[in-house]
Amino acid sequence: MQKNTFRFEISSREKGFIATEEGRHPFVARIFADAHWHPVPLRDSAMIGSLPLAVKWQSGKISPGWLSLRAVLTNTGQTKIKLGSFHMMEGTELGREVADPVVFFDSAGGWFAGAVNGKRSCPPYLEKWTNYFIAEEDIAWAQKIMGGSLEAGAHHSLAGLIAYYREKNLKTWMLSFVLPMEKCSAAPVLLLDPETGSVRSWALINNFAGHEISPGENIATETILMGRFDAPHQALEKWANTCAKIRKIKVHPRPPVGWLSWYGYRLRQNEVDSLRTADLIKNEFAGLGFKYMQLDLGYNKGDLPGEWFQTNKRYPHGLKYMSAAFAKKGFKLGLWSSPLLVAADSEFAHKHPEALIHPHPKDTGKWSWEPYCKLFGLDVTHPEGEKFLRKIIRHLKSTGAKYFKFDFMNRAGRVDPAFKPHDNRIVRGIEFYRRAQEIIMEELSRDDYVYWCTNLLHFGIGMGSTSMTACDIGNTGFAKKEKLEFFRQQASTTISRFYLHEKLLRLNADSLNVAPPADIEECRMRATLVAMSGGQMFLGDRFDLSAKDRFEIIRQVTPPYGRVARPADLFEHVYPDAYPRIWHLPVKTGWDKRDLVALMNCERDMTIEVDFEKLGLPPDREYHVCEFWEQKYLGRIKGSFSVAVKCPSSRLLAIVPAKNHPWVLSTSFHFSQGACDLALVKWDQKRKILSGVLCRSKGTTGHIIIAAPSAYRCFLNEVAENAYQLPITARAAMTPWSVAFKIN
Repeated sequence: MQKNTFRFEISSREKGFIATEEGRHPFVARIFADAHWHPVPLRDSAMIGSLPLAVKWQSGKISPGWLSLRAVLTNTGQTKIKLGSFHMMEGTELGREVADPVVFFDSAGGWFAGAVNGKRSCPPYLEKWTNYFIAEEDIAWAQKIMGGSLEAGAHHSLAGLIAYYREKNLKTWMLSFVLPMEKCSAAPVLLLDPETGSVRSWALINNFAGHEISPGENIATETILMGRFDAPHQALEKWANTCAKIRKIKVHPRPPVGWLSWYGYRLRQNEVDSLRTADLIKNEFAGLGFKYMQLDLGYNKGDLPGEWFQTNKRYPHGLKYMSAAFAKKGFKLGLWSSPLLVAADSEFAHKHPEALIHPHPKDTGKWSWEPYCKLFGLDVTHPEGEKFLRKIIRHLKSTGAKYFKFDFMNRAGRVDPAFKPHDNRIVRGIEFYRRAQEIIMEELSRDDYVYWCTNLLHFGIGMGSTSMTACDIGNTGFAKKEKLEFFRQQASTTISRFYLHEKLLRLNADSLNVAPPADIEECRMRATLVAMSGGQMFLGDRFDLSAKDRFEIIRQVTPPYGRVARPADLFEHVYPDAYPRIWHLPVKTGWDKRDLVALMNCERDMTIEVDFEKLGLPPDREYHVCEFWEQKYLGRIKGSFSVAVKCPSSRLLAIVPAKNHPWVLSTSFHFSQGACDLALVKWDQKRKILSGVLCRSKGTTGHIIIAAPSAYRCFLNEVAENAYQLPITARAAMTPWSVAFKIN
């Protein structure tokens, strides 16, 4: 076999191979139709078994490095055919096997994304091997292969991608589909032996979810993308870039800054406190880009889903009044809603029961907050359901709101038999889900900011501005073990989705919570997550009760830099025994390049090694290293260094190439340490002057840390060997500064 060979080979009517430099890996295709499994020919055919169902295959290299496969099915008979799961490719081997493979997969919801020991399992979550989102015939198929248990070794990725990493000198497999999917939910499955790690089976599955295809009708599958890459991070990023190019995805250009009411007030939010908070933000954080004041659940009539057209007694003047009041203070109104949920006691539920969808049989079917009412879903394929959804969005927009947080979208992606939309031409799952989003987007303006929450984030790619990237981040209190563990999981899920950011969507770490009982280390850790995720920076709790040094932390991560860190050790420290601890963010300041590394420790007291080569930096070059939160200069370093990090805490390191003249290492103003707080930094060799401009609001005080070779001296205090600190106070939004040096 020639090196780098990668292609599909069809050897017979029902058997194909994936040819690689490791060998030929067989696969077949089969479909669950009219309640039975049928083998599917891998060549165009007029019949699938005894079914009058024609198949036409489309394959090729859709993009460099990828093989693609798609099928179109046509009913050539006289009666309807009920289509279920279609295993477009199914096999039992993927090349050389190793004892400890790592599998990256993504739940598509807030509950989990990340790298898992292939012989183990991920945490429990809603989408995990349940018929909410997986065909019952696929659950039965996987159970048979795995001996009944779908825990250890059983991996399903509703998001449409799996990265199968074996070891450094073997290529990483990408088993995936083109996103966003257009009509059907499609997912890869990888079933590994829990003892040996060997492949028991794998499949790329298109779920028609019981859709009935009429005589003469045709229906297409989603498009498989199969790839093999030298490194697993590269595989994920190439997949996202390829999907973005194919689907022509445009991502919202900048993350916003604001406040949300939920963590501070929940159902106690009110007009007075919301306006008081706006005043506090205006006074304390002027010039940092705060734009939105977003009201979460607790403003509408009865706090009931479906009753969106009146406010409750906590907002006696209504939402238009709040919008105008916020505008006078320089902010725009943001509103939370759950437009696809309808309370049983709401007016619409009484008038139009025919436009409601009953909850999944395993759901409690009740609202989680007072008044704990019975719930239904809104059927957007019913004329009355669509009309009501449009009415909701038009009303919310009429209040003057410009930021919209649409919650509890995920149940719209159901595929279970109990989910029966009015329009049976719609395929259950992604087609219904995206139709709901399309209706919402049609009622909004281009400049409205749209945040999908409690959603299936990969299903909605290409619509809206941002997406919930993990579960709600939760209130402070890491002293409680369960709160720390919860944060650890959400932080890991967020950063594990680095591959999506600015390619297919903009990540969103929810909010920055710093209120008591958080200590300084918890505040820094939460701030590091928000900063390194590249998403919005929203305050979310009673930050007004915090000590003033917490206010400084808020300033230090505002405005967002907008780029995401890559978890460098994602495939090294894997679930369930560890989590990614080393988050790497290259930073372009406009006047140089530097690298930030966050060390995140939610596990135990440890010493973490930072290896320059693993970050893609030349190991033989010298770098200055400076820690941001404690403002400590760690020295001039080559190759690697280690930092002791207590649990729970984080450290944020700037790694700056050493120069033969004085240069800026860090600042105390902003975590980016130069990208959002400094401009026009330059060294004048002739005059021996280092100069630049501080970009912070008037009155802001702090300092800049400057490194200089031993031959240079200046008037500043030396805080470490060859490291100087320049105290500075902003006199205006742009404050010039300069430091003169002399050579010994």
